[in-house]
Amino acid sequence: MTSSLKTGKFFYLSKPNNKEYSEWGIPGNLTELMDDERVTVPTFLFLIANLIFGKFIHYKIKTEEGNMMILLFGFGPFGKWKKNPAGVIAKEFDGEEYLGEKIKGLEIPVSARYIRNEIPKLIKENKPKIVLGIGLATVPVVYVERVAINLMDFSKPDVDGYKAEDEPIFEDGPTAYFTNLDVKKVIKNLRKSGIPSTISYSAGTYLCNALFYAIMHTINKEKINSIGGFIHIPPFPEMVVDKNIASMSKELSRKAIHIIIETAIKG
Repeated sequence: MTSSLKTGKFFYLSKPNNKEYSEWGIPGNLTELMDDERVTVPTFLFLIANLIFGKFIHYKIKTEEGNMMILLFGFGPFGKWKKNPAGVIAKEFDGEEYLGEKIKGLEIPVSARYIRNEIPKLIKENKPKIVLGIGLATVPVVYVERVAINLMDFSKPDVDGYKAEDEPIFEDGPTAYFTNLDVKKVIKNLRKSGIPSTISYSAGTYLCNALFYAIMHTINKEKINSIGGFIHIPPFPEMVVDKNIASMSKELSRKAIHIIIETAIKG
């Protein structure tokens, strides 16, 4: 069953086979899902609502073994932001190694076309062990995103001048994906290191969410053994000296990404 997102309603656009239903615990093993510490009561009720209305959220990523690198995507400048901390940090990590894992960091354009066409190719070519998106938001702390939704609804055009309205990111994708990054452990480790942070349950409907969704959709569809996630970071202090907006130093933001990578590797 499919339906246009123009109606404002979500319908799953692809359905797993019966075996995968059983392995994912949907809909037969909802008690197992409720026992998973990562699934809160509101999230569980949200899943039930989706099941009742014929909708589906991917809960568990099925993948294969064997990849050995880390891929970071950080957005470049857009709109009023002539510098983007996300792209700056991604590029700084490029070529580094951590715990034997080589890091490939790329600054990418704030472009729906690029995300739809190039992100899946890069993930399939590199088959990373970890793939993280990094974006800028005027938030007071590091936001570790938990859910990506299959929707683009822009309040402003992207760098190509494209302004999406109520459209899916991928026609063959489900309503949403949960990250398979252990967000609670990430937050615990960030706070232990003195970095203010929180779990976020909405990455919006602009290109940060689109990148997050593209990451999760690709590793699921291609069955790549990757941990995928998305992180929002505040602006650097020099970007907001004349604004009443919270900021975070490059050093602290970089340390946050380092801790997230470390947590993902060590589990």
